[in-house]
Amino acid sequence: MPKATNYFEEAIVVCKDADPNVACIAETLYQRMLSESVDKTPLPRTSFNMLYFIQTVIRLWQEQHAKVHLESETFPYNCQPIKGACWPNASGFSGRQSDLVHRFVEEVNADSVEWGDEFDVEYAVRILLLTFDDDFNLRSPIDVKNQKEADFDYWLAGFNTQSDVPRCSGAIGDTAMITAILETKDGEMIGRSGRPGNEQYLIRHESDLSKLSLLSEIDYEVFAKSDMVELIGELMDLQKTVGQEEQLHIDEIIKMAVRCRDEDGLTLTFTTFD
Repeated sequence: MPKATNYFEEAIVVCKDADPNVACIAETLYQRMLSESVDKTPLPRTSFNMLYFIQTVIRLWQEQHAKVHLESETFPYNCQPIKGACWPNASGFSGRQSDLVHRFVEEVNADSVEWGDEFDVEYAVRILLLTFDDDFNLRSPIDVKNQKEADFDYWLAGFNTQSDVPRCSGAIGDTAMITAILETKDGEMIGRSGRPGNEQYLIRHESDLSKLSLLSEIDYEVFAKSDMVELIGELMDLQKTVGQEEQLHIDEIIKMAVRCRDEDGLTLTFTTFD
């Protein structure tokens, strides 16, 4: 299914590209983003297509280094469309730095489509300027000696899911909410249920909750008829651990799941993008 995530797994493929320039730039950008996230500096305020970001930067770098021939047979990789958001104030930059920012912003604007995933341009520009000098050459590499495996897990789990991350105008709402939607395979909605803050108890990471562990604040998950028996069981177990209001909300979801189990041609989707 289409994804509305940070495209972490896809971006990491670029870090392993056969061309050393492609791989080096991708790895350096990734390490810079990881370093920024671990240091708790401002994070993206929308979804952030990491694959698009890395490939766009490499494309612009190649324009500035025209004599360098890329040896990759796979770059660029297929990438989901984006829609620029949180645009930076161009007056805040000067000289060669302004030229670099202008070229990147211009590229994102040209690539943006109305139906694309929102892309935090201001965050991207900050990472770009931290990674490259004014001549579009890589700055000193990030020191990764002290990075822990937990940092990698933190990043993989989604680096813009913290509740204290500010959202920009037009982005996902300030209050997170997962909406469960029962619909036909043709997209006709049959029922829905949501409750502000329900991500705090619906998103589970226990290994024995294989269905609920798939839910995310930055993605959506579609369950089919074959998933319902297991999903209903997990929801019923979850009901026993929460308060009365939460139980009523979960009961609404269970009723939709039962209908999805008993009728053909239905799906149950959990999403924050609603």
